[in-house]
Amino acid sequence: MNRQDVENYLAALDQRLERPTELVVYGSAAFILLGETERTSLDIDIAGPYSTADLGEMTRIGEEIGLPVNPD
Repeated sequence: MNRQDVENYLAALDQRLERPTELVVYGSAAFILLGETERTSLDIDIAGPYSTADLGEMTRIGEEIGLPVNPD
C-alpha cells in the first residue's frame, strides 16, 4: 500500500461508519500517512485499546471495502 491506498481505505471506512470513531494508526501505515515515501505496508495497524471502534462494525465494513480485519 502507498499513501493514496491508505487514505482511500480510511475514507471508505469513514463514509460507512455509523457513529463517530477514533482509530489510532501505528506501524508502517502511520509513517506512510506522515509522508515517508519509501515505506510500504500490506496492512493498516490499529491500536485497539486506544481506539473507539466497534470491532463487529469494523469487521463488516472491512469486508465490504476489501480490507479484512485480522486476516489469517
